[in-house]
Amino acid sequence: MKAWPDGRMRTMTRSDLITAIASRFPNLMAKDAEIAVKEILDAIECSLAQGDRGEIHGFGSFSLNYRPARTGRNPKSGEGVPVAPKYLPYFQPHPHNLAVSHNFDGAAKAGQAFALRRV
Repeated sequence: MKAWPDGRMRTMTRSDLITAIASRFPNLMAKDAEIAVKEILDAIECSLAQGDRGEIHGFGSFSLNYRPARTGRNPKSGEGVPVAPKYLPYFQPHPHNLAVSHNFDGAAKAGQAFALRRV
């Protein structure tokens, strides 16, 4: 994965993931890697559409968070606008991945940090 000029890592896209899988497994054609990634993402999407959770052990879990109806504001006029209730996808990383992303020494610290952030 490439970095921005200031050293920050950029977001990994679907095509970056396909390229990474294809390069890591030389016997796997790029088209096969693309199909595998598409099937995994489609399975998670179907699971969420049915109201279930999608979990990849050691990576994280996908679920839906309910957002109740509320009154928003039109930024131009400042007028109140009703916003309908909705479900939004939510990803919760596995504590090990959280530790890696925050450069912690262990998964235990990552779990504590994640618990503190959620409060």
